[in-house]
Amino acid sequence: MKKILLVSMLFVLLFASTIWAADMKTYFPNGKVQMEVSDQGMKTYYENGQLMSQIDYKNGEASGIGKSYYEDGKLMREDNYDKKEWKQYSPEGKLAAEGKM
Repeated sequence: MKKILLVSMLFVLLFASTIWAADMKTYFPNGKVQMEVSDQGMKTYYENGQLMSQIDYKNGEASGIGKSYYEDGKLMREDNYDKKEWKQYSPEGKLAAEGKM
């Protein structure tokens, strides 16, 4: 699970403020979409097709509320890019940590 979280956060760090000239998709070996990136935002998926994370872009930067999910679909993390705040949730859905960006 830590590896999945690390990969998810790595995508966020690498792509959150990148402006893409064209839409991009990457795929798992099974043919399911792994990542979708456009000038509107980015979505990453688990190999089973479940949404892993979603970030919206405005003027080439992450904006609004980005969300990451556990593989079972429960909310893992919320990043409020406008307020520069984040919240981390346990697999049971309880608030585990929060802070400022």
